[in-house]
Amino acid sequence: MFTILPEKEKAFSGPILERCGADGKEPAVLVARCGEEMLGYVALDLWNGQVRILEFTLYGKELEKLSGEDKDLADSMVKAAASYGMNRQIFQAICGQKSLFPILKGFGFEQIDDKMRIDFSRLLRKCKNCPSF
Repeated sequence: MFTILPEKEKAFSGPILERCGADGKEPAVLVARCGEEMLGYVALDLWNGQVRILEFTLYGKELEKLSGEDKDLADSMVKAAASYGMNRQIFQAICGQKSLFPILKGFGFEQIDDKMRIDFSRLLRKCKNCPSF
């Protein structure tokens, strides 16, 4: 079964969050798994009313060369980060990691000054049962 969930093992998530400077509210590492196999993760925190994407990794993949299923996985991970924020009444994401700009641009992020930014209304399609965001 495929999942993307916050990592509960602090022995794994702690060093990642420390390395990437997660000093905002509610830092988390969302881990993508297929069964027990770890496929990748996105590290984030909440900063000034936005989800701040701090680190993004797909094991064994070059993010700038993704295609097919790997690109779909990356898209799902970005949307999982959006869901994490929306569950906390946050509706925008930012990222200052320049190495992630190309992949984030492919998901609709826009560069504003030295950061990439997106409103979740551009990232997620609204279903008829969802409230406005």
